[in-house]
Amino acid sequence: MGYFKLEIDGTLQSSNKKKDESWLSLDLLEKNEDGSYAEFWKLVDGKYVIDTVKEEKKTIENTNKKLLEDTQIAINNLTKDYPQFEKDTFVQQETEARAYKIDPTASTPFLDTLATARGIDKSVMVDKIISNADALKTPVAKIIGEYQKAIV
Repeated sequence: MGYFKLEIDGTLQSSNKKKDESWLSLDLLEKNEDGSYAEFWKLVDGKYVIDTVKEEKKTIENTNKKLLEDTQIAINNLTKDYPQFEKDTFVQQETEARAYKIDPTASTPFLDTLATARGIDKSVMVDKIISNADALKTPVAKIIGEYQKAIV
């Protein structure tokens, strides 16, 4: 036989041993449809019943957390071939590349250094950066849109 103690916040602690008089038999608890015990409870007419509001909130939180994790994995998979230190510069690279496309006299210190270090012409570097940035936008937007649609 198991025992439980209901905390002030409605959470349940359980134990195989009755620790003191505040611990009650699990037989007093209502069970979920699958026979398991819920995490949140309240006392109604002398019986401990599932606090469905808190249980639903916990379910929504867990669902949203899983959606967020899955979305992050999908986004990470799009850029998995790039090391983090390079991903950290994507915004800077794109900003300077687009500025250069508008005005070839724009200040582009990061791109100047990058193109020189790679030994390629800056305009070639700019075209590569813009092409890669544009190629990522649609799949990223799709993944984010699916996340926003699904989030509860």
